Amino acid sequence: RNYPSKVQPSEFFLERLNKVKLAHLHDALKNRSHLPLGSGEIDIAAYIDIFTRSNIDMIIEVFNENDLKASIEYVDSITMRNKRR
Repeated sequence: RNYPSKVQPSEFFLERLNKVKLAHLHDALKNRSHLPLGSGEIDIAAYIDIFTRSNIDMIIEVFNENDLKASIEYVDSITMRNKRR
């Protein structure tokens, strides 16, 4: 699959996906990590799609309640977008 724009899942990661049981998700910028999902440079939607199709559980890793709420809203928007396809 081709995931445009943001940082893409690497071939190294995809080749080892069968060993992944749980994914810790957060977004990041060059010098900051654990940002709300959808607010950084990582193509979180691509990872969520891959993990969902592979039945991999996901945990959102952010620093505060507001970032968690924003991340949940982002995941909900992706879920709704994928259901419309």
